[in-house]
Amino acid sequence: MVNQQLINYIQTYHSKGYAITTLRDYLINEGYSPQDVEEAISLAYHPNHFQKSKLLIIIGVVILAIVVSALIFVILGSTRETTPLLDIQAHPSQNTINKGESIDFTLAITNLGSKNDFQVSVVYALVKDNLEEFTSQRTLNSESGDVSLSLTPQKLGFYQVRVR
Repeated sequence: MVNQQLINYIQTYHSKGYAITTLRDYLINEGYSPQDVEEAISLAYHPNHFQKSKLLIIIGVVILAIVVSALIFVILGSTRETTPLLDIQAHPSQNTINKGESIDFTLAITNLGSKNDFQVSVVYALVKDNLEEFTSQRTLNSESGDVSLSLTPQKLGFYQVRVR
């Protein structure tokens, strides 16, 4: 380890206008070893502790940025509601129904977006001339598969079954 006074001497006299080579020769003539003089000159104008501290600051900032980014990602990811994807299809048991008979159909529920089972509120309506004549709601299980339902129309005519 080089004497701090030697480093301070080199910095002081160099700032007063003395050349580094002149200071080097003078200090060696005064009895300092050439290795100590070279190390003192190196530390006086290329301080390692400043480079290490800059490196530590840069590493600290990068780590802090990564941690903050990860926290934001986790917080935003946990608050976002996941919407389960369902595919619901209605299939009539018959295409033609006689007077007084009920309309039988099956609902095929396919859970596409969630591994967990959950309740599904299904609204089905009997529609004639774009007017809903009968509406009903039923809560089903998302993994129930096919469910049979019946509706009885009030009047004769062409009907649609809408499921939502």
